[in-house]
Order: sequence, then structure tokens, then C-alpha cells
Amino acid sequence: MRTSETCYTSQTAIDSITIHKEQPTGIVDADNPGHIITAYPNPFTTSVNIKGLSTAKKYRIVISNLNGQILYSKRIVNRADVAFTDLKC
Repeated sequence: MRTSETCYTSQTAIDSITIHKEQPTGIVDADNPGHIITAYPNPFTTSVNIKGLSTAKKYRIVISNLNGQILYSKRIVNRADVAFTDLKC
């Protein structure tokens, strides 16, 4: 196709928008902001599941009550998912 019009470039305004994907029980991994760690069910009584951990990292999982009293603490290494059962919270 041919045209007699001359080519020209026009600059347009470009805007950027940051979208944050968050889940009610999700925790954003500080070292990998696009990665969410989930804990469920919420609330729980005797067991809780945590998914989305990085196998290359070490974690300290601490469960506390509303008063800040530590009810459970465990170190997690080389695991992507973990389930805690028979908790006495």
C-alpha cells in the first residue's frame, strides 16, 4: 500500500499502574514480593496449613494469641508446605 502522507511520530502519555494481589490469609514474601504465603483455615482450632514457602529459605513459624503470648514456635527448613496438627492453642 502506498500513500502520499508523510510518516510522523506522536508522543503519547503512558501511565503505569501497580497491581497488588492479596489474599485475606496471604502474607507477601519480603524477598519475593510477587509470591504469597498462605495460611489456612483462618481461624483455626487445632490444625493449620501453610503453603507457598520457599525451599531455599529458612523460616521460624510463631503462633501467638491476641495478647502476644507465644503458643507455638518451630523452625522450618527446605519445605514448601507445612501442616501443624494437634495444636493446643
